[in-house]
Amino acid sequence: MNLFSRNSGLLVKTFLYQVVMSLFGFMMYGATYKIPFILAVGQITVVLFFFYIMSSQMYQGGGKACEYDYAHKSSSSPAAGFLFALIAFLPTILLALVSIITPPYAAPEVTNTAGYLSYLGNHTFLQGMYVGITQTVFPTAAGIAADKMADAINSRCYLHLVGAIPGILACGISYLIGYKNFLKDKKTSKK
Repeated sequence: MNLFSRNSGLLVKTFLYQVVMSLFGFMMYGATYKIPFILAVGQITVVLFFFYIMSSQMYQGGGKACEYDYAHKSSSSPAAGFLFALIAFLPTILLALVSIITPPYAAPEVTNTAGYLSYLGNHTFLQGMYVGITQTVFPTAAGIAADKMADAINSRCYLHLVGAIPGILACGISYLIGYKNFLKDKKTSKK
């Protein structure tokens, strides 16, 4: 349990960065959605910036964990970053699963409340950095037929689940690299 208490700040920061970057993604989408080229560049920038922030945070966390292990002659797994990333992305995964199991639209104009709220929470607060991508793959717009709108929104729920995987992998790998690099530096400085 000591490992989790030492990394609770890392977990909270990782989750909060998802929320902040999601809102930033929505702002970028709102500013660029009318010009396709700028939209693409803006959304790619937001996603890359999201991965950079998450990766650098987890890299530092891995280095700190290794420093603690080295100072206290203890041993924790350098792969713990994958577990921390999974825990930080757990709300995203759970909301995506709820919206997949109970789709937001049971019929073209019949809203499933639990599914719609979980979709909206994921789409707005946790996966907004991908909004340009989801809007491109499954477009929705004013005046679109109700059945096409329902199909697009229901399909996006799967993208929310898939969208968590790159974040988990990037965070876990960064933590592992941070841990290994700090360990390598300590071994090199001993010689």
